[in-house]
Amino acid sequence: MSENRPDPLTDTLLGVKGQGAHTLRVVTDADGTTGLEPSLAPAIDPGPAYWADLGPLNDTDTDLIALSPDVSPSEIEALAVTLWPNAGWVKPGCLGLGGNAYLRGPYSLDKATKATLKLPHYVSYTYLLDIPADLTGPIPQHLLTAHPLVRAYADNQPAGWHWEVLTGLYAITRRLAGAMRVAQSQTVVKPDPDSAVNLTVYAPAWIEAADGAALVRTTCPGAELLDAPPTPARPVGASRTGQRRHERVAREAIEADLGADEVRRLAAEARAFDEMAAAHPVPPAGYSLTWTNADGTHLSFHAEPTTDVPPALRWEPWADGPLAIYDISWLPRTLPTPGHSLSRGQRIERLAAAETIETLATGLVHLIGGAILDEDGFIIDAIVHNDA
Repeated sequence: MSENRPDPLTDTLLGVKGQGAHTLRVVTDADGTTGLEPSLAPAIDPGPAYWADLGPLNDTDTDLIALSPDVSPSEIEALAVTLWPNAGWVKPGCLGLGGNAYLRGPYSLDKATKATLKLPHYVSYTYLLDIPADLTGPIPQHLLTAHPLVRAYADNQPAGWHWEVLTGLYAITRRLAGAMRVAQSQTVVKPDPDSAVNLTVYAPAWIEAADGAALVRTTCPGAELLDAPPTPARPVGASRTGQRRHERVAREAIEADLGADEVRRLAAEARAFDEMAAAHPVPPAGYSLTWTNADGTHLSFHAEPTTDVPPALRWEPWADGPLAIYDISWLPRTLPTPGHSLSRGQRIERLAAAETIETLATGLVHLIGGAILDEDGFIIDAIVHNDA
């Protein structure tokens, strides 16, 4: 297992190698110029002594996650802290997830054990889940979804905190390209890391629909916006001098009709209302954009204001206040058949969508600051695609 290598997969997350979380925030210099700088979150990594190998795995009757040798246990901790505020190392070999849930390990896996458990060849160690079972019985057929974790527990579905922990471990396993084994069904679940395509940008700044559309057009040359916001019409006809003359004539007509005192009173009320409105601004209205790229890929960009801070950003000073959420999503032309792998054409479309989404999210963060989160709520690095 790697202990000291920097990994771009999780080195932006909480607690990795004691360096904290790296996101971007907008800063203003003394001369008024603005820029971006990294923002650090507290680190809780206690060091390698807490994840020393506990020996070969002998328990085959417990749910577990299995990971490849190039994934450090510190990365598991980093992702766990992102999901659960009280997660952290309780003692060597025991990672608390909150409440009464723990991951115990790491235990090494030899070839014979991997063959017995039907684990993939690329994993080398495992953590066992220690949590009181909260099982509700078989899932009715009409509620059985295509999600592999749901199907793995079809005979006895976990509920409550038990299920929350399992879905969180599924997300961690997907991020780290590992595997989960469900003991009750002896099912091995191997989440596809590439299936997490959509990204969300949380930012301290708001951009209007017209600016969002401009960003899409700049980032995606040839994009055909299906619901582009209207471009504000420029005044035509009268000159600026002519407009001022018409305004003066209208004001004089109003004063002649109402009287100068009444006009001044109404103007004072209008100024008071403007001041009150400025002191209590109305949150901006959300909007959505959808478009088709030149390669036929369909995507969407949805913006809305929020005051909810996701767990991954709870230590970010810029997130302490109103935020804007920008969801950038792939709209596949055809949905995959449940239980079947994507076709070659679907994989190509997904790859093209992922590159566009990453580029658009990166451009947005460099424009207004903030952080990029994946579908599971983990912070990711801004990715820049270089065309060689």
